[in-house]
Amino acid sequence: MLRLEVFDENGVKLGSTDIDYRDGTVPPGGVLPAMADRCDVVVTLDNRAPTVDFDIPAVINPCGVIPWEAIPPLDIDIHVAQENGRLRRWGLQYTKGTVATVHGLDGGGSFNGTPASVTKTVSGAPMLTGLTSTCAFALKLWARSHITDGRITGTGGLPRTIYYREVIKAVAIEKCDPCPPCE
Repeated sequence: MLRLEVFDENGVKLGSTDIDYRDGTVPPGGVLPAMADRCDVVVTLDNRAPTVDFDIPAVINPCGVIPWEAIPPLDIDIHVAQENGRLRRWGLQYTKGTVATVHGLDGGGSFNGTPASVTKTVSGAPMLTGLTSTCAFALKLWARSHITDGRITGTGGLPRTIYYREVIKAVAIEKCDPCPPCE
């Protein structure tokens, strides 16, 4: 707790009955409401990073191989949270094979911390578009919390967030030509 007490120029502590206006320049329009002879401010320090995790139910082994027969749907179950409700932004994205282009699947943001967590199922259908053979994908779920270090970034004059978390998982969708008939 932080306590603010007011003293005059001689060092004498002033109480609420000694102060007749709030900012020292303009008298109030009427009698000030009763108050304690101090101002208590509770400061909460939030040093919790966001948590991120996701699962892909169609994955059937630890290597992340998904047989074509197991999809559609290609669902991705995500969970993003910040313990004290200070979630700022999050995103789920993927890259296909060795091409470095990043594609967004879903994401969101808030400047007031709501919602404090996101738990939802995101469709991975865009990953399947134009897929003609077996292909590997990298998926990344990331999040930032509202907690800043007070420094201003060059982007829009916003404070720099200090807590960023991500989780990356790789999957391969196994799409093969039909096997020839057995002889």
